[in-house]
Amino acid sequence: DQKPLDLSESDRLYRIARTFAHTLDVFENVETARDWLKKPNRALAGKTPIELLDTDAGTQQVYQLLNVLSLQSHICLIIFDCLLI
Repeated sequence: DQKPLDLSESDRLYRIARTFAHTLDVFENVETARDWLKKPNRALAGKTPIELLDTDAGTQQVYQLLNVLSLQSHICLIIFDCLLI
């Protein structure tokens, strides 16, 4: 007997889906993205990113970290390209 998700369950599922999509954009690999979300992270006080998705504040922390990782990745690519010139 299946019943519809309540508001908090629906909200959490949406956060997880949206965050997974962003994580996939950053890591460009499904397994790497999934593993990153489940692995404790020092930048998140040792919590897993998925643990923090219960709240807006936690979700914002995860997004901020993903944005930093994405920026670092782009900077490395730019530097590498410059070294090849």
